[in-house]
Amino acid sequence: MNVLVGLGLGRSHVDPRANARIGAPAWGAPQLLRDLELRLGLPSITEVAGLRIPRWMERIASLRDERAFYARSFASDPLGTAEELLRWRDGLVEAGWDGVPVPGGGDRLGALVALERHEPAGMPPGNADRLLGVERALERHPGSIYASLSRVETAEHWPGRWRRISRERAARGKAPRVGRRAVRRCRAKEHPRASSRLSRPAVAAPHRVSSRPPHGPDQQ
Repeated sequence: MNVLVGLGLGRSHVDPRANARIGAPAWGAPQLLRDLELRLGLPSITEVAGLRIPRWMERIASLRDERAFYARSFASDPLGTAEELLRWRDGLVEAGWDGVPVPGGGDRLGALVALERHEPAGMPPGNADRLLGVERALERHPGSIYASLSRVETAEHWPGRWRRISRERAARGKAPRVGRRAVRRCRAKEHPRASSRLSRPAVAAPHRVSSRPPHGPDQQ
């Protein structure tokens, strides 16, 4: 199966030019994650912030690290501080962090490592944890999942763990393709009229050139 993925995509499309067959899927990150879990036989658990944030707050309170950088904030706003720290933690995991100390990572990362290691069994998994599970399952999976994987954006727009999965394991070990053709194909399926305008060359409107120098911030 040939898959087109993009951060702004979110559903499959039917291409009428393909003899009424279902066209290549166009997915966002959540749909790609769910499909990978399905093909790898992993349970798909919906992330519920209303459950995870209170559990994370209880973990912070249980650790009782008064020297941590967040201690004063947590004392005045436990729920808000827990929500922000959990957002940091999930972002790091999605970027490729495995919860271990990093040389030169600093005190803040060290505090997150301490939280990660404290009572890990009582924390409901989030989307970043699901992505980590997919990566570990792919390491044990022979072969590839998809015939090809094309990206709308360049790799730098995707978190590090996503880049690692798509580049090394999801599609025959090949880097996903990216380019204007992929963007045009995706937009053509969603907005047929707009796609015709994409193929037309842009014509610059005529403009007048003034001989007067522009006024700078210090000029009147």
